[in-house]
Amino acid sequence: MEFARKIIESAWFSTTPEDADAISDLGTSNHDLSVWRVVDVHNNIEVDDVALALAMSRNKIEEFYMVLINLEEFNQLYPDRQISLRPENGETQYSAMVSSHTNFVVNTLDNQYDLSKYIHSRISDTSNYKYYSPQEIRELFKEAINNGKINGEELLNNWKQEYKKLQMN
Repeated sequence: MEFARKIIESAWFSTTPEDADAISDLGTSNHDLSVWRVVDVHNNIEVDDVALALAMSRNKIEEFYMVLINLEEFNQLYPDRQISLRPENGETQYSAMVSSHTNFVVNTLDNQYDLSKYIHSRISDTSNYKYYSPQEIRELFKEAINNGKINGEELLNNWKQEYKKLQMN
């Protein structure tokens, strides 16, 4: 199974796995690293739903990169650095996607470093990551509203404002 993680462009592209910013971007809280399950990476709708859920975990619409991480592949490549899962609902305003969130359990700096190496190898292939512009996120948001996946009345912050803009058009 694959998992999606938001990454910061300056920390990952044109850096090395040893780069402190890349490793810091994998910062944990109680050894948990937030990720989102993507059951079928070949289904663009599902990948985009995960991206929208990730975007809606923030208070405002902003661009981001999302990398896909194959946990089975990672665990095969780094058998001494196994990463497990700790289920936890996501904090997103996309309520239908809350249960798609989970955490990687990253217990050591060695695990963090190996995950950094792995992500660097993944982003060397453009099919393993995707850039989402604010306009693309707005389009995904509009589609989710129109398809009844999101209840606009439950939204907060900039997402509520975006919903109101859609209603006016």
